[in-house]
Amino acid sequence: MTGVMTRRDVLALGASLSALGLAGAPATAQQRFFRIGTGGTGGTYYPVGGMIANAISTPTINVSAVATNGAVANVNGIVGGSMESGFSQADVNAWAYTATGIYQGKPKVEELRAIANLYPESVHVVVKKGAGIKSLADLKGKRVSIDEPGSGTIVNARALLAAYGVGEKDIRPEYLKQVQSAEKFKDGTLDAYFQGGVVDFNHPDWFVDGQVAVTRPVSCPPPPACLSRTARGPGSTSRPASPCSVGISK
Repeated sequence: MTGVMTRRDVLALGASLSALGLAGAPATAQQRFFRIGTGGTGGTYYPVGGMIANAISTPTINVSAVATNGAVANVNGIVGGSMESGFSQADVNAWAYTATGIYQGKPKVEELRAIANLYPESVHVVVKKGAGIKSLADLKGKRVSIDEPGSGTIVNARALLAAYGVGEKDIRPEYLKQVQSAEKFKDGTLDAYFQGGVVDFNHPDWFVDGQVAVTRPVSCPPPPACLSRTARGPGSTSRPASPCSVGISK
């Protein structure tokens, strides 16, 4: 996951911080506002964005973390001017910059800049143990949450499903964030869901009937060759991994 912003905002923020460091903060200085687009409040991006905002805020620069739908929404928000920076995935950044992938046919966002490589992300598929799901191909006909439109996870989910010959019409899709997906998963109204980033099985969301959910690895075939050609944008440091499922035992 990377932090991105436009070249104009990079220069503006740098000038503001430099001025503060050289001259100090005048008591009457006009305060600037700097927004960081993150993700849903129940996910990983939002708390990380909050920590960064607290760390870099000064008396003259008010930095805030803004809850959004995720990576794609953040890039679009930066382009549209509703935020000055945001978190995104390297592939989404590269597609926006080169007008390829999900941005094919749209103008290139050549002003987009990566300002930090924060951490590598993986895509997790959480499934019910005993549901007979041994591969992503087995998700056909299942109730599957692929995250909200505007997120990077939904882009990854669609690409992974397509690589295994599964279209959105072949599943019973739902478009929910992590917390809502976990709730429906626990009450039995969801068979599987996609999650980007890190799955924390010690999180309270994973307590089922007073017990912590237990993970069990599920074997899966090697990823199709097309996955190795997935776009890797600037700042990407990890290689594509085999998209295996994780079984959950109550």
